[in-house]
Amino acid sequence: MFPIGNHPAIEWVIAEAVASGFKDIAVVINPRKQMIEEYLTMHCPALSETCRMSFLTQSEPLGIGHALILAKDFAAGQPVAVLLPDDLCVYKMPPLLQLKDIFARYGSAVFAMVEDKNCGRWCRNGWHLRRVNRKEYLLETRRPEFIANSEKPSLAGIGRYILSSLFISYGEKLLNAPHEGELDDGTIFSEMITNGEPVVGCRIDAKRYDISTFDGYPAAWRRFGKNNPSF
Repeated sequence: MFPIGNHPAIEWVIAEAVASGFKDIAVVINPRKQMIEEYLTMHCPALSETCRMSFLTQSEPLGIGHALILAKDFAAGQPVAVLLPDDLCVYKMPPLLQLKDIFARYGSAVFAMVEDKNCGRWCRNGWHLRRVNRKEYLLETRRPEFIANSEKPSLAGIGRYILSSLFISYGEKLLNAPHEGELDDGTIFSEMITNGEPVVGCRIDAKRYDISTFDGYPAAWRRFGKNNPSF
């Protein structure tokens, strides 16, 4: 519900989902944040005309992987697109549409990346992005020789994904096994890679505003603050 101009961030990303052609949208919320559901259902009349919203409750902050497992029944075995409201984007073509064809080829998991001078988390924590072509990168376990000889990467992952039902299946397997802390998407991707499933990063054409940072939030205000989401 962080305000960006006269609208909260969640409204901006739902507008982006609608612009990408999605009509069935599930919003995962904390039970202490029922104001999100109230706002979207009572104060955004345009939404009810353009999409169907469901609300899923995550009782504890157990990670994005756990949040997506909650959407298993909503997904009904079909691929799902994921948008995280921490990242707002300016684009000519919506990020999810830029991922669509790549997902169709690999059929497993695709996430968006943008150029960034600061290393994104897909380039840390044991990951290596192996370039396939100008836009596509396979996510792999980083080899020791890569650590010794690699240059600092310039790609950062952003909160836009298309995921097959395999992601939820692997997530459930990990959730039921002993583990510590939150179940995040990276942990599930690691399990998928170990089992031979392709996880692909796609460099998209978009400008990203990370509203979780001190610089990104005021920059988003300057870019979006005088506009309204388009449904």
